[in-house]
Amino acid sequence: METTRDMISTFGGYNHTMGCGENEFYMEKNMSTDYYPALAPRKKRRMLCRTGEIYGLYVKNGILHVEDGMLFFSDEELNDMQMVGQLSKKNKVMCGMGAYVAIWPDKKIFNTNDMTLKDMEASKTTTGTVTFSMCTLEGADITPITKAPFIGTAAPASAKAGDIWLDTSSSPHIIKQYTTAWTKITTCSNGAIYWMDTGTTPNVLKLWSESENQWTAVATSYTKISNAGIGKPFEKYDVVKIQGVTGSIADTFNQDMAIWDKKDDFIIVTALLTNNTSQTGAITLKRSVPDMDYVCESDNRIWGCSSEKHEIYCCKQGDMTNWYSYLGTAADSYAATIGSDGEFTGCMAYGGQVLFFKEDCIHKVYGSYPANYQITTQKCRGVQKGCSESLALVNEVLYYKSREDVCAYDGSTPVSISAALGNERYEKVTAGALGAKYYMHGKNQRTTKYETLVYDTSKGIWSKEDEKSLCSMEKFVNANGSLLYVNDRKIMEISSKDYTTEEDLETILEWGVETGLIGMAYPNNKYISKICLRLSLPLDSELHVDVMYDSCGVWEEVAHMESKYEESRRDTPSFVTMRSFEVPIFPIRCDHMRIRLRGKGDARVYSISKVLEQGGY
Repeated sequence: METTRDMISTFGGYNHTMGCGENEFYMEKNMSTDYYPALAPRKKRRMLCRTGEIYGLYVKNGILHVEDGMLFFSDEELNDMQMVGQLSKKNKVMCGMGAYVAIWPDKKIFNTNDMTLKDMEASKTTTGTVTFSMCTLEGADITPITKAPFIGTAAPASAKAGDIWLDTSSSPHIIKQYTTAWTKITTCSNGAIYWMDTGTTPNVLKLWSESENQWTAVATSYTKISNAGIGKPFEKYDVVKIQGVTGSIADTFNQDMAIWDKKDDFIIVTALLTNNTSQTGAITLKRSVPDMDYVCESDNRIWGCSSEKHEIYCCKQGDMTNWYSYLGTAADSYAATIGSDGEFTGCMAYGGQVLFFKEDCIHKVYGSYPANYQITTQKCRGVQKGCSESLALVNEVLYYKSREDVCAYDGSTPVSISAALGNERYEKVTAGALGAKYYMHGKNQRTTKYETLVYDTSKGIWSKEDEKSLCSMEKFVNANGSLLYVNDRKIMEISSKDYTTEEDLETILEWGVETGLIGMAYPNNKYISKICLRLSLPLDSELHVDVMYDSCGVWEEVAHMESKYEESRRDTPSFVTMRSFEVPIFPIRCDHMRIRLRGKGDARVYSISKVLEQGGY
């Protein structure tokens, strides 16, 4: 009979494959790598507050959450919570830029500084008479002469009614019209002299230059559209879509137009009129925002995509209300049609690029302004449909759930990191980052249970926490060095810090691990005569050791330990001194076995050693 002693002092985490090593675990529950190389359960989570039905959670200079259709804002400890406004009872997509947070599908903007909520979109339908008149950029009204004037220091001889004379005998020059005598007329409220040259096609508005003593064509002509309250919903430089203009000017004005200046009762746009005119029919002005499936922020712009229209968009730089501003500047909005098949599955700003994912490719947007934006397509594993929230950045590497596995992406080619998860497939995956850890929560397609798996990027080790539906909404958010999520109408906190009080923490934590098949490396019959655990247990904690022989399906408890304070031992009030426990096991001869540890409360397992006795074939 050959006797050997094996000891495991470095535990390698969760490995749900047939290649599970003796220092790894085929099954885990509520385990963590925080105390690696020791084996230990995760830390308790803290409840921050109880809520109603949650439709959105976001962190930007505080915590925003949408509860039963109401938007609330508080500090990052959920103190001083204030109700901001009413929103729809639909799941929200939120994206921050500066002090602002854009909220879809409501298309609202929340200002975290003054706590105001306003619409991203704006519209106005006129009532009564709408007037279209020529003007300057500053709003000065223009009524140009339409007849070429006589220019000189003396009035022309034999003048007829309606003749025009540009009197250059004084400064400033004066424009005059003859009726029965020469009288001064005004072509602009600011004193400038304008002439509409109708002798060319198209007509040209010209301005008299006194210094050059000649007419110069006006480079940009402006029109003032006047109606009570027409400019009130809009801001200067907004781009609005105008509809409803009739008559000969319909083609000129029924389009997207920039508002170059405005007051409550007028707006100024770029357009050339031949004559001032008006209409009584209503016109509609609208500043619109596209419907988008996924959004992110990069370089002071909100980026988004639409699977329905196969398009990607970005707003005007620094202005999340304007998405159709094409004025030829570096701050313009941007849109492009994407020709690849399939729906968008997520987007993320990463490494100076904006990445738009589909299941089998990544579209990358390069550049710093619209004129030099370029889109390239990389055929590779993209984000799985329904897993847009699996995108998370951990220590400069982007992680996400693809159709088959979990990928790490550093800007070159995605690399699978999920071999330890075996053949399990997950859907509806959400994720978050906390320190060097990638937290992943999703539905196991085989068991239909929701599981929380954690990948420690610094150690390359997976651990498994919950096996239940963790999130009642599909998002993790980072706040003040912690990870927040919503479950069962509570906002919960996952933190790496040690709490100083048990208040609002979870109740006693149950944990467990199950080894892979032990003994498969040995061809002989064998049995374990002794297991020695070197561990420490805090007070009010317990540990059970179970063994299953030859995959019979029955677990036999071989040891049960509880941590209690002993006056005779010099134990600390809160934690029992590290010690070894020898667990005798009846020598049942078998081909292979599994060992299961399960406990309540906290624990540290520093090593597991076993005495193995092998017989003949």
